[in-house]
Amino acid sequence: MYPTKQDFEVLDFVAGFIKKNNYAPTINEIGKHFNVSCYPAWHKIRRLQKKGNLLKWYKKPRAIEIPDNWDRRIELKKFFNL
Repeated sequence: MYPTKQDFEVLDFVAGFIKKNNYAPTINEIGKHFNVSCYPAWHKIRRLQKKGNLLKWYKKPRAIEIPDNWDRRIELKKFFNL
């Protein structure tokens, strides 16, 4: 299932954060980036996890991963004109 534009923005942030820092952002860091509290940030991550666009390992800090087979970035950037 393709992510929405908002989902893509979250995925883009997570991927960029991991590439820059070599570790995943926390839910708090995602919330701060999008100017929301932890609860809406958690829902964004949970929605992406249910769609299969993100992996989250519970009870582990910074345990967010983007699956290796997630190669839709270029398609989505063209679709959303990003």
